[in-house]
Amino acid sequence: MSNFSELLSQLIRGREANVSQLARTCGIHPPTLHQYMNGKRAMHNEDELERLAAALQLSPSEYELLSESYAVLQLGPERAAERQKIKWLLQSLPEIERQCNAVAITPQFQPNELSGSFAVLHTEGDVQAALFALFSDALQHDEDLAVMLPPENDLLHNLYLLLGHFPSKSVIRHIFCMESGRCTGRITNIERAYYVTQYSTSVARYVAKYYYGHPDEYFGETNLLPGLILSPRGALRISADGRSAILCRDPEVIRCYFERFGRVEQLCRPLLSHQDTPLGIARQAERNCGDDRLRHAKLISGGLCASAFWSDEIIHEYLNPQIPQYDDVLRSLLNIFHMTRALKRSGRTTIILNRESVRSFAGSGRIPEYPDVFMVKPLSKAHRRYLLEGMLRACDEGWYQMVFLKNCVFPVKPHWDVGALDGKQFAVSVVMGAINRELYFNERGLCRAFEDYFDDLVSGKYAMTPEETNAAIRRIIDELL
Repeated sequence: MSNFSELLSQLIRGREANVSQLARTCGIHPPTLHQYMNGKRAMHNEDELERLAAALQLSPSEYELLSESYAVLQLGPERAAERQKIKWLLQSLPEIERQCNAVAITPQFQPNELSGSFAVLHTEGDVQAALFALFSDALQHDEDLAVMLPPENDLLHNLYLLLGHFPSKSVIRHIFCMESGRCTGRITNIERAYYVTQYSTSVARYVAKYYYGHPDEYFGETNLLPGLILSPRGALRISADGRSAILCRDPEVIRCYFERFGRVEQLCRPLLSHQDTPLGIARQAERNCGDDRLRHAKLISGGLCASAFWSDEIIHEYLNPQIPQYDDVLRSLLNIFHMTRALKRSGRTTIILNRESVRSFAGSGRIPEYPDVFMVKPLSKAHRRYLLEGMLRACDEGWYQMVFLKNCVFPVKPHWDVGALDGKQFAVSVVMGAINRELYFNERGLCRAFEDYFDDLVSGKYAMTPEETNAAIRRIIDELL
């Protein structure tokens, strides 16, 4: 008997419902419902599930459990778990914006207070303090750091959140293991992507690289000191449980560790690239315009995502001349508009938009995904209409497709965009204060998982059809513009 059958039977019997009468009320043949309950027949009709949930008057938590169990029945446990993890990832993105509120760690000692070239640390507090001291010392001297720890490591996580916004020119090179294939372990690649997103949005110069394997083999209990933190002033080897470590200050040993780290790094793949300045984003977009990945994109935008529809006139009028390197940004953006449209016309972009964000833009002229400093003023009504009608024309021409969701919580906030580019890159963009940071994850498993979640969302019961969406946008234009 499947978990779904057991849960369905439990919910029905818990309400002391007459099974035959319940079946007739829901339009299900009574013997069929009995078979669903005893596991002799699998349910493959979502309408039946919805009718049963309504007739049983399930609570939100009960409905969620039954829906998740139904998804496992339809998709298998691994694929269903991936969809849930992508949903969790999107819902968790706002937590990244609150990471600056992390509780400060107070180091109990500094490395230069230790006598001799080696020290053995026997408590988690000592390890935490040594790690903090090693990081803060390197950042203060603008020295680079090398890290070999899983991204979800608690010590590392707390440290990045605490010291990430420290003004420094230091580069942090982070190497870790990603699981090949669909993940079945305690921590999945999708969860690792969440932690890396946190670090790359808080650390200005963060470089993440990965290798495929089974993380437990490299970070498990059988590996005595798997963690490694390196700076020019110290090397810290950390146990798997984080409760003991060896700190070394011998220059020759540190040099040897850096050499070995470099050899491993050569075998790793870059996980992400990122840009966070107007010029950097413009040049990254310029490079992407020559990349076939943009021909086929699946995006979820909390904002408008309409840059492909800007005209030369609009960018000249609204781009803030006070932003750094204004002339170079302007030149790059003008080049992008001409290349992007030609590229996208040859492919297909499908985008899930937040209806409230589109309505807000039509009413105010402010674009949620751009920092306020980027634009000199809100767009005029005529230019708002120009952009929205340009998006609708692209839909009519067949190379652009917009989808609104019905009455459900939108997956991302207004200043977040996420998407998959031709099944090769998973992209995340966020506006935080005066910075727009764009992240590009180069791991196809993340792309595959996001596309699966996206396709289910677009074709599911919560999505409006493209035709219904276009009609809704036309109503917004007629009402507000």
